[in-house]
Amino acid sequence: MILGLLSVGAALAQPPVVSLPGPVRVGARMVGEAIRDPHIAQVYDDTHIHGELYLGVALPWQTELTVSGGYKRLEGALVDAQGDATGDTTWFWHAPITAVVKGTLPAGPLTLAGGFGPTAVAWAEQPGVGDAARYQGTKVGLVAETGVTLPLGRPLTEVREAPNGADALEAALLLGYRWTARRRGDECGADAPCGLDLSALRVSFGIQARF
Repeated sequence: MILGLLSVGAALAQPPVVSLPGPVRVGARMVGEAIRDPHIAQVYDDTHIHGELYLGVALPWQTELTVSGGYKRLEGALVDAQGDATGDTTWFWHAPITAVVKGTLPAGPLTLAGGFGPTAVAWAEQPGVGDAARYQGTKVGLVAETGVTLPLGRPLTEVREAPNGADALEAALLLGYRWTARRRGDECGADAPCGLDLSALRVSFGIQARF
């Protein structure tokens, strides 16, 4: 009897088990970009919004790897050498793929993160409707990001009884910059054009689930 009471008292004295968010994040975000290339700004709009999907995995030493991919198609009006519209429609699409390694720092309910990694941006341009000419390529470079993550409500493991499913829902706000490789101005010419500069300032807001 006494041993039974002691065991019950010891169990009650133990601190409650806290369910930590899982090490895998899956989410979707809206990304606003301001592309630096002046030709894109002239024909299309240098600022635009597109969607991205991303997957994050926790690594040792409070780091994580995030892989993301998105797609955006822009439509504009062709201009001549004087900058006047020709009346022809043109379109341009690009699809950035990024892998970023970040360091994380818990700050109460928030999580601060920052890091950098490689990026590749596939692109294509159709200079006019019905025009057989089409230009396409891939730009490689680096991305730097910093941001904050905050929980949305209570952890889902505390709300439901079933152990399956997401552990928590979170909101993530990021600020970053993408730099893409480009020839120097003194190396450009008719036989070796500089090409597009897809470097861009990036701001994003997303919702993610932890597993």
